[in-house]
Amino acid sequence: MKKLTALIAILLAFGAFQAQASKTLYPFVNQDKVGFIDSSGKIVIPATYEIDVSTEIALKDNDNIPSFDNLDDLRFQEGRVMIPIVKKSKFFGIFNIAQDVYNIVVADDGTTVSNLGMEEVGEFKNGLAPAKMPRLTYNYETDCNYGFVDVDMKMVIEPEYTYAAEFSDGMALVMRDDLYGYINNKGETLIEHKYRDANNFSDGLAAVLIGNKLGYINKAGDQVIDAKFDVAGRFKHGTAKVYINGGYRFIDKKGDYINSEVYDSASDFCCGLASVMKNSKYGYIDPSGKTVIPMQYADAGSFGCGLAKVKQDGKWGYINRGGKFVISPQYDFCRDFNSNMAIVWDQGEVKYINNSGKDVFTFHSYEIEEI
Repeated sequence: MKKLTALIAILLAFGAFQAQASKTLYPFVNQDKVGFIDSSGKIVIPATYEIDVSTEIALKDNDNIPSFDNLDDLRFQEGRVMIPIVKKSKFFGIFNIAQDVYNIVVADDGTTVSNLGMEEVGEFKNGLAPAKMPRLTYNYETDCNYGFVDVDMKMVIEPEYTYAAEFSDGMALVMRDDLYGYINNKGETLIEHKYRDANNFSDGLAAVLIGNKLGYINKAGDQVIDAKFDVAGRFKHGTAKVYINGGYRFIDKKGDYINSEVYDSASDFCCGLASVMKNSKYGYIDPSGKTVIPMQYADAGSFGCGLAKVKQDGKWGYINRGGKFVISPQYDFCRDFNSNMAIVWDQGEVKYINNSGKDVFTFHSYEIEEI
């Protein structure tokens, strides 16, 4: 009986941890200040952090509508998010003094986590995030100011790199002496710094620059796919997007092409499908290279939560993996789904919808001038 009680306690504790770890919040903007809501539309963190929302999107002949591109960067990872705070511009006569930007790290309960004067903190993966400290000099090739912090913002891998990316596939891409290499979560070098360009590991392989072309190495640092590509994407579902001889193709982990098609544009695989474009029409393929959704859309995004945004007859909607519209084309513009929510521009309102197409939270208004 005691063993059963202990087991139940462990399961309940694990469930509570899972619930806490999976907490998802969504950024919104109110008068140039960002806050966060939950999936029900309830404001969890009020809009108190001032950010720059100057980026714009052109809808018809009105090009003054905020695109809110920077909201894509304000996603909580393991309970933390970095927010670039903008101090208001100051005017001296007719001259506008440049805005001052500093960064803070906020927990998903709304408390500010000290960033110890760090200029930048990246995404948390497996409890660690790359952190950029203020430069000691202005020598960008030798000034080592990147290290890694834990979720309490404690520096656990000292800033001895000129660049550092987030951990991926158990390794992190770092730069020293203008060359890239890879480390583990203890800061130990696993692959020496010898590449002039490189990407994170994904699915056991990473793209690196060898000579003037990109190829792939494995986690032992062995080259496993010849360097012959101008662009080399990350492997997902055993497949990667590459650019060669003026077109996009997809390869498997042996470096073989998965089909004979050459595309004008292509995305990385996401949720088992990749968008591709030929002759100005978009469709989707699976990891075997088979076209599973015909090329029929004016534009298309990546699948998330089983849905992908597509543009048809001048409007945006969302299709499922079978190519059927779940949310009919009705929006002026929209973004990919993040968890169960997406931002849409709908007849003068910018708002979140859920994956059923139901309005959840409206946070901005705009006007469209008809042509």
